[in-house]
Amino acid sequence: MQNRKIVQLGKSTFVVSLPKKWVELHKLRAGDMLYVSMRGDGSLMVHPEILGEKEREITLKFEEEEKRERLTRRIISCYLNGYHRLNIVSKKVFTVEQQETIREIAAKLYLRIMKADSQEFVIESLLDMSKISLDMGARRMHTIVSSMCWDMLKALQQENPKLAKIISSLDEDVDRFSFLLLRMLRNAVQDPVVASHMKISFLDCLDYQTLIQQIERVADLVVNISNVLINTHPEKFHPPILERILSVGQKECRLYEDAVEAFFTKNVEEANRIIDSRDHIERMNLKLLEEMAKKEKRPSVLTPTCSIRVSFMQIYFCGAEVAKTIINQVIGRP
Repeated sequence: MQNRKIVQLGKSTFVVSLPKKWVELHKLRAGDMLYVSMRGDGSLMVHPEILGEKEREITLKFEEEEKRERLTRRIISCYLNGYHRLNIVSKKVFTVEQQETIREIAAKLYLRIMKADSQEFVIESLLDMSKISLDMGARRMHTIVSSMCWDMLKALQQENPKLAKIISSLDEDVDRFSFLLLRMLRNAVQDPVVASHMKISFLDCLDYQTLIQQIERVADLVVNISNVLINTHPEKFHPPILERILSVGQKECRLYEDAVEAFFTKNVEEANRIIDSRDHIERMNLKLLEEMAKKEKRPSVLTPTCSIRVSFMQIYFCGAEVAKTIINQVIGRP
C-alpha cells in the first residue's frame, strides 16, 4: 500500500498522483482517459477502461461419452460466471437426448438458442441485467416458495396427491430465479461498477447469497414433502398424527416466512425471536415423535411420516440461518 497526498489545484479541483508501476502496467500516457467509480463501501476505484457487465463468450467442447449431468453443470457454471454466449460444439452429431438436455438447461437459465445444428449449439443471454432488481427478484422468488409451502400444507391436510404434483412443478421457476440472482451477485463481486449500480456492498452479496440459497433449499424441502405424499397415496396417515404434523409444519413454515420478511426490513428483534424459537420447535417435534411411536405401527406410513417431520424441521432451520444473517448485517457492521 502506498500513501498519496491530496493536492488542490484551484478552488474545486483535487489531484492525487498515480503509482508509476501501475501506470506502466496499463501502458498509460499523459492525456489518456481514466475512469473513477465509487464502491459500495465508499472507497474509489480507478480503472483505465469502462467497467460493466461485458459480453463474454466461451466454447464448450462436448465429449461423446460425457454424461448429461456433467454437461448441465458446465453450462450452469459458465452462466453463473457471467458468460453471455455459449458455443457448445461436438465432434460428432448430437443425439436427440443431448439436444433435449441443452434445450432444457437453456430454458431454465433464460437463454435463447441462436443457432442449432447437428454439431453445434449457440445459446445466448438476452436479459438486460441492469434493469433487474436484486431485491425485487429475491422477493418474487420468496413469494413463489411461500405459496408452495401453504399449498403443500393444504395438500397434506387433504391428502391430495394431484395438488402435490402441481406444487412440485413450481420448483423449476424457483431454480430459474436462483440461477439468475446468483449470476447477478457473482457479477457484482467481480465488478464494483455493477455492485454500485445494484447499490450493494460485497458483504451484502454474501448476505443475499445466503438468503437465496436458503429460499431455494426450502423449495426443495417442500418438493420432498410433496413427493412423499404422492408416493404414500393411497395409504392414509393416522388422523391425530396428521393433525399434529400440520400444527408443527405451520409453525415452522411461519417462522421461515417471518425470517425472510425480517431480512428485507433488517428487523433484529424478529431475527432473535426466530432463533430463540428453536427450543419450542424441538419440544413440539419431540411430542410428535412420542405420539408417532405410540399410535402408528405401519412401517409403510411411519417412514414417510418421519421424512415429512424432518423436512418441516429443516424448513425452520433455513429460516434460522436467514435470521442469523440479519443479525450479522446489522450489529457491528462497519
